[in-house]
Amino acid sequence: MPYAWLFAAQASANFDTSNVVKEITVVEGFRASGASFVTKSPQLPFMILRDPPGDGSQSSLLNAGTTCNTTTLGVKASSSSTTFASVKRGSAFSVGLGGAIGLGAEVNWSVETGFATWISNASEFEIGGESLSQTEKSVCVTSLTEYQTNAADDVVGRDADLFIGAAYVIAYAVADEIGYNEDSCKLVKSRTLAMANDSLATRYVFSRFQIENQELPKLDSLIAHTPLEPDGSLSQAAKDYTNQKGVWLQALAESDNLKAQGLGGPVSNTTFDGVAGPITQSTTFESMGSVSFSYELFLESSVAFEAGFEAGGSGLLGGWEFQSSAATNEQTTSSTTTSTTISYVLDDDDAGDAFSVTIGTDPVYGTPVFGLVGGQSSCPPEEGTTIRDDASMVVIGLSAQTVPLPYPSPPVADFSLDISNLSLSLTDPNRDYLVDLIQNTEGAIVRVDGSDIGTGSATISNVPQGGTYSTTLTIEKGSTALEYNDILVGLFPLDCPDEPLAEVSVDVVFESSCVDATLLTSESPWSVTAIDENKLLIQLTDYGVGDLNTVTFQYRRFPAGTWTAIPGSLVDAATLAGSGAIYDYLWDVSSLFDGDYQIRARVNCSAGITYTDVLNGTIDRNSLQPISTVPLPGGTLVFGQVPSVTFNPNRAIENQKSLERLIIATLGVWT
Repeated sequence: MPYAWLFAAQASANFDTSNVVKEITVVEGFRASGASFVTKSPQLPFMILRDPPGDGSQSSLLNAGTTCNTTTLGVKASSSSTTFASVKRGSAFSVGLGGAIGLGAEVNWSVETGFATWISNASEFEIGGESLSQTEKSVCVTSLTEYQTNAADDVVGRDADLFIGAAYVIAYAVADEIGYNEDSCKLVKSRTLAMANDSLATRYVFSRFQIENQELPKLDSLIAHTPLEPDGSLSQAAKDYTNQKGVWLQALAESDNLKAQGLGGPVSNTTFDGVAGPITQSTTFESMGSVSFSYELFLESSVAFEAGFEAGGSGLLGGWEFQSSAATNEQTTSSTTTSTTISYVLDDDDAGDAFSVTIGTDPVYGTPVFGLVGGQSSCPPEEGTTIRDDASMVVIGLSAQTVPLPYPSPPVADFSLDISNLSLSLTDPNRDYLVDLIQNTEGAIVRVDGSDIGTGSATISNVPQGGTYSTTLTIEKGSTALEYNDILVGLFPLDCPDEPLAEVSVDVVFESSCVDATLLTSESPWSVTAIDENKLLIQLTDYGVGDLNTVTFQYRRFPAGTWTAIPGSLVDAATLAGSGAIYDYLWDVSSLFDGDYQIRARVNCSAGITYTDVLNGTIDRNSLQPISTVPLPGGTLVFGQVPSVTFNPNRAIENQKSLERLIIATLGVWT
């Protein structure tokens, strides 16, 4: 510890005692002595539990051993990309941080290797921390909760792998450090930074499916839509989102890497089929491996300033970032061994399914890893196997039709439909399928093979392997609509109507006796930028007032959005008649995200409901754009005026050259 101690020695021999020799000794180390702060790490994985092949299979974590994480920290200025300086690590008590966040009244030293322990509120994890050295911290996690992978057949195999972990609350403080300089043979006191894991901020259990399909897209959206700082840099929130995204991507990649390592070591093999019944195995695994995750932590400016960190020698500017590399079971802590008891069940509930599975051990987390040697599967099909329900469904000829006046009786449009059995399984000479309706926004009557699939489904039986069944898809006019866009029909396995094997989409327009209206904007494609103050002028023309009942303007996000009525946009025939040849509508887009959109008008006339042509456009209020110029576009510079361009505030540009190009482009509209 950084403290002077009295060392005394005395020799004794044959009842003679020497004089006492006394020396002042100093133990190197550091102690907290200044400002403190807390920050939070990203969500870090403590355990990976993998799901076996087979839609009835699952793994269970019954008795987890202790997983230890060695964390090494470095610090740099947030505006710098230079190397990181090391940061001192201690237990929660060694930096003076007990149950409450803040400097403690008692002095405790970092070289005391006492084990700090806390329990999370839900008692899912028991956490222990120990100082391995002055720049490394070991945090050990013992799971107190049983976990199981998904046993249902909606998410199976690799997608059902579980990532179990938590985020740390990390406390740090300014510290005094005593060290010995061998060159000058003197003790040196310096100002540094000490950090400690204090508690768990949050716990999580996520499947790979959730991380890939929900968490990562959500983070991308948050990063894209979080406002920039006034200087154009990323906000702290955006940095946190980016940080977490980086950890998730590392965790997914490392999971695949550890699985490959586990299957490259000692393995066993089990083969089973869909009617064999469950095969249960319980095994205790031991491991002593290593995996690292790098991320950054934010440091409050006042703490960094007191610790003596400077940016470019000119003092502290803004916040600071820590780079942390958290290594699970790093070799420096090889005395800690993870021992984990896992139970797993191999099973499938579909007769004819079969799997040959190789089983190894994750070298870090001690959990089993499963490699699929081969097999065949259905409901759902599993990656790496022969797919028993592989099939296609296609429309022969055009997928869009216009039915002219006068309509046939009943008013219908017919499409030729081919359904093919593409399975390579030798055990399934014939397969049965369902054809069902997925999307029918405007309420058409839809039939396949003569069956109304709006109220039920059509069964297609005994399609031979490699063969094709030809039938008819019929679209009949509903009660009010005249236009039916994006009618979506799906082909499903007979015993598994959850995920379609194939889809077809058709459009039908029944010709209208009403006058076709036209939708206009000032430019095509239209755009809304910062200078437009969240407004877009939409114009309707060529309408026949005598035929109209109402008109409603609609929008959708392109390409996958749903058509939605613009609030307050409904206009009746009397209002249209009073507006003359052109009706103007000013659309307020302030509630919408930036992006690509489509607009149209829904026209309710005496013959039914029709739509105008669709107009494409973009809402973009975030890119750098001129909002005013001197002189005005198309104007003439008056003597004494200074040419100028004013841009929307708080927007970043790539570099000076891009700004110059933008100014030149703007000046080009002047005369």
